[in-house]
Amino acid sequence: MYRDEQIAYGLLALAALGFYFVVIPWQIEEPDWVAMSPAFLPRVCTALVFVLALYKLVTTLRLGKGSFLIRRTQYIRLFGVLLILAVATYAMYSLGFWISLIAALIPLQLVAGQRNPLIIVVFSAALVGASWFLLDLAGLHIMAPY
Repeated sequence: MYRDEQIAYGLLALAALGFYFVVIPWQIEEPDWVAMSPAFLPRVCTALVFVLALYKLVTTLRLGKGSFLIRRTQYIRLFGVLLILAVATYAMYSLGFWISLIAALIPLQLVAGQRNPLIIVVFSAALVGASWFLLDLAGLHIMAPY
């Protein structure tokens, strides 16, 4: 097991703890009139992710190689993807969900290596159209938070 995979498992375990103790209580309101808390399923899933990541980290410590599999350029690419997703998430408050989704899909496809403009445009339009159709079919409407 390469060292960077072990680091990824450790970071995944820390992120799961952050979600469990910070994000879920901060974002999910727990009314007193319900039989089961709306935060129950997210907490179970987050706890499962934490346990599996910790298990994988502990079982691979003896198998660790000192070398790294991922190069520096790939970490820069990963940082770029995270930056695109963060900016798109923040832009959803001002531009709306669908425009921000399209604005994030195009650079993400470029980072992934897609260079054909026809495929980029058709994939973005098809993904947005299909998700809008399925949400509309289910009667779910994404509304601005303001």
